[in-house]
Amino acid sequence: MDKKEKKRLYDLEYRKRKEVIEREKRRKQSNEYKEQNKQILQKRRVKNHRNVKYNEWKKIGIKWDINHQDPYQMYLDNDKCSICNNDYKSGSDKQLDHDHLSGHIRGFVCRSCNSKMARYDNLRIRLCLDLHRYFHSK
Repeated sequence: MDKKEKKRLYDLEYRKRKEVIEREKRRKQSNEYKEQNKQILQKRRVKNHRNVKYNEWKKIGIKWDINHQDPYQMYLDNDKCSICNNDYKSGSDKQLDHDHLSGHIRGFVCRSCNSKMARYDNLRIRLCLDLHRYFHSK
């Protein structure tokens, strides 16, 4: 092994050791910063979460053409299911119910009521199609 090869191998080993040391140093600094700034970081996370939720509901408002009211505010204001009148168990339990044929928004409902209505809508559509076929088959 010549001198250049030895130097190259040494440099590789040195960089690997230095990377590990630097990584540990950054991790330690990061943990110290997080420990010293818990409240600031918590406020930032809450604000970011609100912005993400607001943007999601803004997209929903554009998709469903809800321009008479802020969809995110509608989401926040609605705290009970429109059908069973029960409180929502979690944020994911609150769902925007709409008619798939017309696109008309009916309101916010809980997950169980939404799935029941979806089954009812499917039965209603299937019944209408079956009746149409029956009366127009001859």
